[in-house]
Amino acid sequence: NSPSKRERQRFTEQEDDAIKRGVQRYGKGKWSKIKRDPEFISILGGRSGQQMKDRYRTLLNMGDIVEDEEQEEKGGGWEEEAE
Repeated sequence: NSPSKRERQRFTEQEDDAIKRGVQRYGKGKWSKIKRDPEFISILGGRSGQQMKDRYRTLLNMGDIVEDEEQEEKGGGWEEEAE
């Protein structure tokens, strides 16, 4: 373990909920917009777009999120804004 590496922070239920609602509002791949939204900035401000993208993908794989056609059309690719 190198001292310069940041300690891994688990996602909270509040962060998971913010990611889900952000994707509903802006679409998949709009991580910067979601993070900057006044409703979510205090919750997700410490997370990178890459972390949010990875968490969203994990939530999908766990079955916590079911995408509908509208979300698929609204959202871009995974990589669109993974900052």
